[in-house]
Amino acid sequence: MWDIAFSTDTAQTYLIVIDGTNQQVYIVDRQTLEVVSGFGHAGRWAGQFYGAHNLAADSSGNLFIGENLRR
Repeated sequence: MWDIAFSTDTAQTYLIVIDGTNQQVYIVDRQTLEVVSGFGHAGRWAGQFYGAHNLAADSSGNLFIGENLRR
């Protein structure tokens, strides 16, 4: 896990976790710690990540992911 954000519902039911090694984002149930969903993979095209390392969620539920784009 490289960074973490919480879902925007009142109970903050889910953790949004970025895995910078595998370049994926996982949605994790906070109670069971079970991965319930995920997206992304390594690459340089839409839906892919290259050096993803930070994430943030705003109050509307939008997710922002920071990447290191060095070659």
